[in-house]
This record gives sequence, C-alpha cells and structure tokens, in this order.
Amino acid sequence: MAIPYGGINYFPVGVNFMEENAMEVIEAKYGIKSPAIVLKLLCKIYKEGYFIRWDEEQCLIFANKAGREVQAAEVQGIIEILFIKGILDRDSYLENGILTSANIQKVWVEATKRRKRAVGTPLPDGENGKGKQKTGQCIHTTGN
Repeated sequence: MAIPYGGINYFPVGVNFMEENAMEVIEAKYGIKSPAIVLKLLCKIYKEGYFIRWDEEQCLIFANKAGREVQAAEVQGIIEILFIKGILDRDSYLENGILTSANIQKVWVEATKRRKRAVGTPLPDGENGKGKQKTGQCIHTTGN
C-alpha cells in the first residue's frame, strides 16, 4: 500500500517576490543568502503539505542543511520577520509549534483539490485553539 503524500510538487512564486518589503528587510538584515533561505523554507513546507513542525532542533537541522555558513539564529531571525510581515502565522507557531499561514494553506488547497485521494495531515490541536477553527484540514483565523 502506498504512503499518502500530502505535499505538492511546485508552488507559485510571484515575479515581484524579491522586491516585496519582507524580502527586502530580510536581505538587508541577513544578506544575499537570506532570500534563498526563505525559498528553501517554503519548499520544505509545501513538500510536507501545508505546515511543518518547528522547534529549536528543527531550526538547527534546517540551518545545517542550508549550508555551514548559515546559523540557526539567522534562520530564526528570518522566521521572526516572516511572522511580523504576516507571511507566516505566529499564533500557529505559538499554539501548535508549526510554521504555516492562511496563504500557504490556500495555495495547498488549490493545488490538491483535484486529487482523487485523501491528502495531508490535519493540523494539530493547540492547547487553547482560541481564534482558530478547523475547516476541512486547514485552520483559518476567525478574528478573535
């Protein structure tokens, strides 16, 4: 029996991606390698589905795979900017220890809605899930 695959093989990246404010701030603070780190992170998320578990250990492994000159503190700093700019959802990280966003989930749903088999893993329930509701397999902010 085949193992269910929740990831997608590609995802859209706008032609202005590198000129977006978040990317310019990240590059100004962490150098020319930082946009590649963001793309590598997005690839990892979409390869897994629409979220990845994230903690200090995962950050260290990710930084090591990104290259010896990349430090875990830099990766976490980049992620912090992605939280501030709304590219990643801080609440999902704090409540569930995952990296995701409503936009990542939207892209994943659009890319997988024509599949004939069930895909993905439901997002984990948080301690207090306030302000979130499950819709299918994704979590959407309800504004609380």
